[in-house]
Amino acid sequence: MKRNRVRTALLVSVATALAMSAAGQARGASNPSSDLIHASFTREVVNLEDYAGRLTMEQPQGVRRAPPVEGDLWYGRIFRQLPGDDVASRDHNVLFAVQYREPDVVRAWCDTNLNGDLSDDPAPTISLYPGARTRRSFLAPLRWAARMDGRDIQIDRLVRVVLDLPESTGADHGYRTQNVYGMLGTVRLHGEPMLALLYDANGDGLYQMANSDGIFFDVDNDRHFLIGVMSRDFGPFAVPFSIGGNSYSVESIDAEGKDLTLRGLGPSVEQPAPGVGHPAPDFRYTDVQGRPVALSQLRGRTAIVYFWASWCGGCKGHADALRALYQRYDRSQLEILGVSNDSDRGAMQRFRTEHGHTWPTSFTGGFPAEDPVGRLYREMGSGVFYIVSPDGQLVAKEYEVDKVEGWLASLIAKPTGALGSRP
Repeated sequence: MKRNRVRTALLVSVATALAMSAAGQARGASNPSSDLIHASFTREVVNLEDYAGRLTMEQPQGVRRAPPVEGDLWYGRIFRQLPGDDVASRDHNVLFAVQYREPDVVRAWCDTNLNGDLSDDPAPTISLYPGARTRRSFLAPLRWAARMDGRDIQIDRLVRVVLDLPESTGADHGYRTQNVYGMLGTVRLHGEPMLALLYDANGDGLYQMANSDGIFFDVDNDRHFLIGVMSRDFGPFAVPFSIGGNSYSVESIDAEGKDLTLRGLGPSVEQPAPGVGHPAPDFRYTDVQGRPVALSQLRGRTAIVYFWASWCGGCKGHADALRALYQRYDRSQLEILGVSNDSDRGAMQRFRTEHGHTWPTSFTGGFPAEDPVGRLYREMGSGVFYIVSPDGQLVAKEYEVDKVEGWLASLIAKPTGALGSRP
C-alpha cells in the first residue's frame, strides 16, 4: 500500500515574465564572508498541481448536507490540513461534488465556507480546461485563519479542480487539484541565481520546518518544476539537503513564505537512486530499542529493507506472514531492517508488539521526505520490500510476502555472494 497521501510527479510551468518578476524581488546574495543565504519570495501564479485522484459515488464522511440533486453525483476532496494535524489526518479536507450527465459535467458544488454543507455555497463556474484530452475545471477560493505560535494567520488559497470526462459508462472519473498561486523567488547558490518555489506539502497554507514542506529549485533553468518530494531538485526545510553538489540547511522560514534563510554546509556527494543490479545504498540508524544498525554490517547475510506503517492496509495484511518468514531463518542468514513511516510512536510500538515483530526498525515521525533512509531510497510508499543479496546488491523491490519468500529461497540456498534468479 502506498503512503496515505498519493502524489504523482507533476510539472509546474512558470511564465517567464512572472519568473523574472519574482527574480527581481530577490534581496539576498551569498555573502563571501558568511555561509548564510537570504532570499525573498512573492505570491505569483504558478498552477502548482500536486494531487491526482478518483471521484467516488460514496458520500464522504464530513458531508453534513449533500447537494439537493438526484442522479449521477460524484464526490472528491481538496487536500488541506491545519497546524497540529496528524500526518494521516483527513479531518480538514475540503469536499466537493460533481454532477455528470454523460458525457459532460453539468454542475459542481464545493464547500468553500468549510462548514460541511455542500448546499449553501455559491455554485462554481464550470470551464473548459485546455489540453490533448477534453476536461472541465472550476475554481475554489478557500480562506481561513490558522493559529500558529500564538497568532492567527489568514490563509488565502485559490484551488483549481480539473475534472476528467469519462471515456465510457462505468469508467473512472479522475480529477486533479492545482494551487493557482505559489511563493516564487530567486536564491543565490554559490553566486548563481536560481529560480525557486516554496512547497506547502500538507496544504495548511503555511511554510514550516516540518510536514515535508520545502523548496524546489529550477536546476536546469527551464522555468519548470517537477513536483515530487523525492526529486533531486527538492530540499525539505526540516533536514539538510543537497543541490548542485553542495549541502544546505534551512536556518529560518517565514510562515507565510515571504523570507527564507539557508546555511551552506559545504560540498556533498549526490547518491544515485537505488537500482536493481546495483549496490544497495548503505545507511545507519539507531533503532527504536536503542540498537545501532547499519546495512553494510549485514554482508554475508540476505537483508530486507522494509518500509512500513501501522496504518498501512497492506502492512496489516502481511504482518503475520512476515513474522513467520523471519522466524523461519537464522539471523546468520537473514535480517530485516524496518523503516517506519508512522507519525505516532505509540501506534508503531503497539503494531510491533501485536504482530511479534522483533527486527530492528527506525522511527523519525512519519514523513518519508524527511527520513534519511526514505530520502536515500527515494521511497514514499509503505508495505515495500527492498531485497539485498549477501554481497550487498539490490536484487528486487517487492510488495508481497510470497514474492519475498521466493527471492529468499533462491538467495539463501546459494553460496554467499551469488545472486538469485527472479522467482
